[in-house]
Amino acid sequence: MADDKINNKENNNTQGSKEDNEKIIISEDENFLNILVTIFVNSINNGDEYYQTAISLFCFIEENNKDPNDILKLLKLTQAIEHHSCIIGLCYLCGYGTDLNKTRAFNFFKTSAENSNSMGYYFLGQCYLLGMGTNVNLKMAYSSFLKSVESENIAGKCLLGYCYQMGFGTEKDDEKAVEWYQKSVQEDNSMAMCNLAYCYQHGIYLEQNYDLAFDLYQMSANAENSMGQYYLGCCYQEGIATTKDELKAFELFDKSARADNKLAQCKIGLCYQYGKGTPKDEEKAFIWYRKSAEAGNIIAKNQLAYCYSTGLGVKKDETKAFKWFKESAGGGHVSAQYNLGVYYNFGIGTETDKVQAKLWYEIAIEGGHDGAKDRLKKLLS
Repeated sequence: MADDKINNKENNNTQGSKEDNEKIIISEDENFLNILVTIFVNSINNGDEYYQTAISLFCFIEENNKDPNDILKLLKLTQAIEHHSCIIGLCYLCGYGTDLNKTRAFNFFKTSAENSNSMGYYFLGQCYLLGMGTNVNLKMAYSSFLKSVESENIAGKCLLGYCYQMGFGTEKDDEKAVEWYQKSVQEDNSMAMCNLAYCYQHGIYLEQNYDLAFDLYQMSANAENSMGQYYLGCCYQEGIATTKDELKAFELFDKSARADNKLAQCKIGLCYQYGKGTPKDEEKAFIWYRKSAEAGNIIAKNQLAYCYSTGLGVKKDETKAFKWFKESAGGGHVSAQYNLGVYYNFGIGTETDKVQAKLWYEIAIEGGHDGAKDRLKKLLS
């Protein structure tokens, strides 16, 4: 009997120790997820693009030697907690800890929004604006950003301003755009700083002021905003409100490009092609054009086509040149439209098609391309 009592006591102690350990593990997981949410919220409010936010989250997970699959499972178990559904959506959007699935990402953002989460509305707006996991719907994008703002979402204020500036889902209203940018800037949103700078640079509602534009671009860039870095680089390259400095411009473009900014990726390709702020390197120019083109930049698509057409940094390939001229032309790039007409006209990289040649020359002429007029005259003569 005495031995049984001792054994029972030992079993109770073992059971108690197990329960204590489980509580410690749960507490550690809870603390980790709380920090993850803080990083997520701070990054979005700072004005980071969704992919920059994702990088910040994923780096934190890996720095702490956590398994992405385990974290995703844990987030799903606790998805009722504020912002967890959004982070799950971000994992699906970027294919982290799971296969890339933009439709599932959209559904998680939608679920979050349906629970009146301001970040859910913000990401839902992004999905409708960019066509991620759903069709582009500018009215729904505007409506989602408006709802995020009603919940005092800082980043939502910036994108609501963008909708007013571009006339996305609502009437174009530069005054309201500036008003919302200013409100977001007051809360240190780096993307709003960049957008407000753009308004000062181009005199959108505000009196044109290059000095203020430069200062705001610099503030945005200092906050690690890739678009701010890009536009600040443009200021240094062109000497806008500062001394022209191609080396400084290149450094800013390089930093922005490595943060996956497709405009900067194309710009740095140009720097390598022409040796601006860096030694000429045609192979690197090609690499950066390709990255930017694959991300959807129509200027880079035209440049990539030019590389294949002339053998700049890559083996000459007229079929691939035709493909990229066609993609760029379809996106509205006037030079690409002209070049596509030439390729159809002379059967370069494709079969000769005089009807298509005539069509693309005419489209290029409408876009203001003078060379297309001469080509069209010769085609019709």
